Amino acid sequence: CISGHTEGTRMAYHPEWEDFGALCTSDIVKDNGLAYVPVLQTSSRPKTVVSDSAISGAQSQTTWPGSLVACDCHFYMIWHGVQKEADWNGGAGTTDIGFARLEPTDGTVLYKKWIVKGTATRERTTKLAILGTAKGCQRFAFGYGELSSFYIYPERYFIAELDGEGNLITDKLDVTAITEWQEDEKWVTLGNGDVAWGTTWKRNDNGNPHHVAMKPDGVTRVRDAYQCGCTYHGKNTGYGYTLLNSFHTKPTWGECKNQPNGCQYRDWGSSGFKTNEMFVTSLKASLRLGTPNANDAKIVPRDRHPDCDPQPKPSAMCRPEENE
Repeated sequence: CISGHTEGTRMAYHPEWEDFGALCTSDIVKDNGLAYVPVLQTSSRPKTVVSDSAISGAQSQTTWPGSLVACDCHFYMIWHGVQKEADWNGGAGTTDIGFARLEPTDGTVLYKKWIVKGTATRERTTKLAILGTAKGCQRFAFGYGELSSFYIYPERYFIAELDGEGNLITDKLDVTAITEWQEDEKWVTLGNGDVAWGTTWKRNDNGNPHHVAMKPDGVTRVRDAYQCGCTYHGKNTGYGYTLLNSFHTKPTWGECKNQPNGCQYRDWGSSGFKTNEMFVTSLKASLRLGTPNANDAKIVPRDRHPDCDPQPKPSAMCRPEENE
């Protein structure tokens, strides 16, 4: 997909185009940025850089794909990252959320917009899925996480609705106390237009998701977790990450303690581990994901995006006479 160590791949099938598209990044070559490539084309695989990136440390990518969604004759994508390399500022900068509409055959960027930007926090873990059964690609479920520079994972999670140009058509809704999602989980559109995903988390004492890093009562622990390089802190709190050196981490389960000479990690093995549980979250298409705003009133119903042919090309999978 891309030179260097390819990572962060997102792939989706486009039924009109009858091919897959893929998004990917590299942990070494910053010039690659966030790239799009068609998958099954054998004569050539044009690579299109959709967004800039920066390398944090020796092998850590600041730009990461969230979702790739086929709708009408286009691909729609969402990601988090830097708008330009200088924005990372050696690790002191923030990341924003981008939205784009692509030509599936070669990744030509037809429309691009930064939809969450200019905040003092880092936005990431963003997702996109078609919401509802109406045609025209004008209603998407959108989610993202928000974190401070101390954390690896989001501290807060938000959902909202977007139109086909990446405009928020509802005010964002904080769902931190209800649900969460992770980078590699996919939001899917069900047959009735609802959006759903599955994830795992450990509950707090009140039954709500146990976000990193916090105590069982839901109080966050910023400095302890940051100084020790652990996303969870204390016995029986779950999996976390321990720093092996300046830029590599290792999944661990145990306890971090601040010592006079620095941080010390003690591995608890499997003793006393409180396992995560799996939860399925669904967003009902018949309900609004937040309060509709002025952008919502501007949407005009349509059967198809105006850039597309009036009649979609049927997929070969739907033409049995060609498959006999």
